[in-house]
Amino acid sequence: MSDNKEVVNNLTLGQGFGNNQGMISMEQKKLSTIVLDLDNTLISSSEKIIDDTDYTFFIHEPNYDNYFGRVRPYVYDFLALLPTTFDQIIVWSAGRANYVDHICYCIFANVGYVPHVILSRKDCVESTGDKGKKYHKPLQKIFTEYYADPQRTYLLDDSKVSMEHNPPPNCIMVKPYFGDRTDTYLRDVSIPWLQTLSH
Repeated sequence: MSDNKEVVNNLTLGQGFGNNQGMISMEQKKLSTIVLDLDNTLISSSEKIIDDTDYTFFIHEPNYDNYFGRVRPYVYDFLALLPTTFDQIIVWSAGRANYVDHICYCIFANVGYVPHVILSRKDCVESTGDKGKKYHKPLQKIFTEYYADPQRTYLLDDSKVSMEHNPPPNCIMVKPYFGDRTDTYLRDVSIPWLQTLSH
């Protein structure tokens, strides 16, 4: 595994972290697309110090926050399969943009490419309920703005909120990840699912 602080010079697919357009052509239509949540899907982050972290970083806006986190086991094996299965790889997190960019660098630097599109909280649809704010990720945005094929687009997310606007089969609920080093969900469920799509 490479050092997350190491600068990777040969990243492919997208043009860079934080670039929401990547290499998508206006002439492209009906792209097979995977949309990935981050927190509790691919990683587990905390503002509290935890032992045996895979990444740490500091964000000074809007607050002075330190983040400590672990990458879900088998995440690099999972991510390595995506370019051979999908035309387009999108990250969509309900986190703030600067946080999302840091996480994307931490995990995608180890697989040698960046997503075509990185979306964050500002791209979500916000609503307020009894339990506070909710951040929805309507896939209609992906269909219309990024030419994703509705028949071949999937959102992987651990949040039930995502199901409200994106029913199956487009939205696939993922078992939440909270930092367990023995977790095998990606190996046992997600990677076999990818392999069925590639056949």
